[in-house]
Amino acid sequence: MNATIGDRIKLLRKEMELTQTQLAQRLGVDRSTISKYECGERQIPIGSLVPLAKILRVSTDYLLGNSDQRYIGTGNVRITYDDIKKT
Repeated sequence: MNATIGDRIKLLRKEMELTQTQLAQRLGVDRSTISKYECGERQIPIGSLVPLAKILRVSTDYLLGNSDQRYIGTGNVRITYDDIKKT
């Protein structure tokens, strides 16, 4: 079974030991919004996708299920946005 965006959000949130409330505060939404994202009851607005990916420290492609690589680069080697700015 392929993980949905909601599955990935929930997995990443739990890996970071964040509650739905804490993630919601960081994203600037209500806790119920995070719950609806995780359950697939609500789609993530395009304007929230990049901020959510940054908070969860993954690429948008990973979050959307377009890639199984969590980070920018190859082989799950983590390259941050700060690293890119340096080049």
